[in-house]
Amino acid sequence: MHAGAKAVIKSAIVAVHSPIGRRRFQQALAKAAPPLRLELGSNTKRPGWLVTNASWRARYFLDATLPWPIEPGSVDLVFADNMIEHVTLDQCRAALLQAHAALRPGGTIRLATPDIEAAARLYFGGDEEKANAVLALQRRRGLVAEHQVDLLRVPFTEFGHHEGYLYDEASLGAELKRAGFNGIRRCEARRSDVPGLRDLENRLDAESYVQFILEADA
Repeated sequence: MHAGAKAVIKSAIVAVHSPIGRRRFQQALAKAAPPLRLELGSNTKRPGWLVTNASWRARYFLDATLPWPIEPGSVDLVFADNMIEHVTLDQCRAALLQAHAALRPGGTIRLATPDIEAAARLYFGGDEEKANAVLALQRRRGLVAEHQVDLLRVPFTEFGHHEGYLYDEASLGAELKRAGFNGIRRCEARRSDVPGLRDLENRLDAESYVQFILEADA
């Protein structure tokens, strides 16, 4: 099937399904007692969380880059695992502003995303064992990963990242600060000083070499 036809069909499916997902989300919000725990850009099942996505497959549809139908200050935790790199910088800024408004004072956001600085360090002669492990993981996923340059090429060209925006720790930290967040800190995968934000990521060891996680408080 032609790519253009696929795009039209996908757009039609989203148009039909998204109102259903939005209704489900509104109903879930009405039943849930604040403070809420909200996950963005996922289709996983996570007990105690409202897991949302802008995908046609989403049970609870939420485009995080648009105004959220959520009472300000009613959310305790926001989590997004490899979501922000799929939207543009302006869209990410809009989502961070919405998250800051939705979070209660002292509530926390946790973001996991590809780490361009880490990928560059591996490319420019960093830890050879880690670099080879990352390339091997990419090959297991069916990607072309034959040379060191693929450590940089893959994050920029695969998974639709070229349509979004990629970060290092400094740039994402600056965007969180711009949105009004404070207490910005880097965390290891599955670890947090906030009990509700522990054991969330499901990442292979090699993938963690080229990912980073930031938390920040509203």
